[in-house]
Amino acid sequence: RKSYVAVLAGTPPCESGVVRSPLEGKECVTFYRLLASQPSAQFGSLSTVELRPHTGRTHQLRRHCAEVLRCPIVGDTTYGGERVRASQALYLWAARLELGVAREDGEGGDGGEGGVEGGDSEVGEGESALGAEAGSDAAAAEGTAEEEEAAGDELGLAGRSFSAPPPEKFDKLLARDRRAWQCATARAGGVAGRELAARRES
Repeated sequence: RKSYVAVLAGTPPCESGVVRSPLEGKECVTFYRLLASQPSAQFGSLSTVELRPHTGRTHQLRRHCAEVLRCPIVGDTTYGGERVRASQALYLWAARLELGVAREDGEGGDGGEGGVEGGDSEVGEGESALGAEAGSDAAAAEGTAEEEEAAGDELGLAGRSFSAPPPEKFDKLLARDRRAWQCATARAGGVAGRELAARRES
């Protein structure tokens, strides 16, 4: 089982949920969990999320975030447009790999109709190597649970897990955006204060 962490432009509809939205006519399921969120002057808000693909379709994580959650991954101009550009980086990385791990209860799915399930309710519908930072072909590393279990057995690593820390650029993006938000709110407060003072004097 592979776990990714991404920085999204926006905030998902629920703190955790399941995205079930077929791609190219094939079953496509992604599990997500909100890890942190902060206001953003540029993006409205920035959310750090854990993403776990149950299937391994091309650009699955990028498309599910942008098209179904309506929160594109920062830097993913292919599916999020120019508004999410942040240098030339895609803020998605492979954070954890667990070999030979069986699927958790509820991780199945028949493909069904596209949507986001948070808890027991459906709240939306879409329109349509470890530690390495994911690029334009991120989904190439997204294997199915069956493939990962087989790989773990073959290498004698079943039951083991491997993790990697986030790239430094992730912390820099969040810190830089946090400072920009603080500056923007300070300027807005200063303007509001001057307007209030002017009204009192008039």
